[in-house]
Amino acid sequence: MSDYLPLTRPVSGVFAALVSLLCLPCRAGVPAPPTPPPPPAGYCSTIYSELTGDLQGFNTLLTVPPSWTPVPSGPTQYAANLQQADANAGPSLSGPNTLPGVLTQLQAERALGIQAIMIQVGFPVLYEPFYGSQAALQPYLNFYSQVAHAVKNAGLTLIVENNVLLSNDVQSGWTNLSAFYSTLDWNQYMAARATMAATVAQTIQPDYLVLAEEPDTEAQQAGQPNMNTPADAAQMISGEIAAVQALNLSGIQLGAGFGSWLPASGSSSLVSYIDAYVALPLNYIDFHIYPINTEPQASLIGNTLTIASMAAAAGKPVAISEAWAWKMENSEWGVLTDDVFRTRDSFSFWAPLDAYFQQTLQDLASYTNMLYVAPEGPDYLFTYQTYGGTTANGGSANCTCTTASCVEA
Repeated sequence: MSDYLPLTRPVSGVFAALVSLLCLPCRAGVPAPPTPPPPPAGYCSTIYSELTGDLQGFNTLLTVPPSWTPVPSGPTQYAANLQQADANAGPSLSGPNTLPGVLTQLQAERALGIQAIMIQVGFPVLYEPFYGSQAALQPYLNFYSQVAHAVKNAGLTLIVENNVLLSNDVQSGWTNLSAFYSTLDWNQYMAARATMAATVAQTIQPDYLVLAEEPDTEAQQAGQPNMNTPADAAQMISGEIAAVQALNLSGIQLGAGFGSWLPASGSSSLVSYIDAYVALPLNYIDFHIYPINTEPQASLIGNTLTIASMAAAAGKPVAISEAWAWKMENSEWGVLTDDVFRTRDSFSFWAPLDAYFQQTLQDLASYTNMLYVAPEGPDYLFTYQTYGGTTANGGSANCTCTTASCVEA
């Protein structure tokens, strides 16, 4: 198998199950998945080569013991994203068919051996003024209360990411978000975020609650440029902390974070956000990994060690609530949109790279004593498509791929 994927360390928990779907022998009587085809010519092979090198370089760093002392936090819990319950789905969450689908996905993920479930419950899905009445809000409160009950009954740790709903993205299922966001000035927005954070804590009572994530994304999607200022973002999170703590609930660990792709310098730098967040009474620092490329300013995946070391210096452990390897070559960073990178994820020739990324996340978690790791895209591993071949999977029999387009040869 060494020519298929460089698995050099044992993989445990959910990652073992996920990787087994890609490259390891299956249970007796179950045929092994076919070897994925090689990447097609053009941009795909360039991306594959660059990303493999990025992961190899980062794994080399992880062979050197850290010069700092990670915060003891117990064994890392490996989580799965309960995507069927993602609040970005829109009003369909309150429909009769959504909860059965969520429970089916929960059972499937539990069968993989995961230890925790991560749910995205973004603002303002549980904020009454977004709907205009308590009666209109109630179905969503009921839905998330039922989801939380199911997760806990399954004996799994519950992680909730209380970020912001996407208003300008292909994943957005809500048509009225931009109009609603535009009604809130900064002070109103901070107050609204604090109110919903308390509602999430009261209704769902997760084990881990991420109060904010990706300030740059929140600034763009919610139309709140103050999120691009670390001190202002920390002020908003401080209000959320106070609102949750006022409930006197026990057992909820509070975190907040940012993407590992933030710039290394400037007023909105990664270091500036870390400094602002570790000064808050948070239990831990959370972060996201999407681009893993090596750019002129830094290795974007290498930035994770900066986050972990600075958090440890402040006595705070770290965790990852979202992570996936965007299929992007180095020169495309800041040029193409997130949606473009995500659309490339579905092809089966990425399977060895995705498995290598999963292994790298486990290695990083062990290296930094992480609380939990929740990959964003495990569903891709069940839905790989063959590149080209049929109209049904979006290709033609013979395709040539370049950075501009895919055309029939």
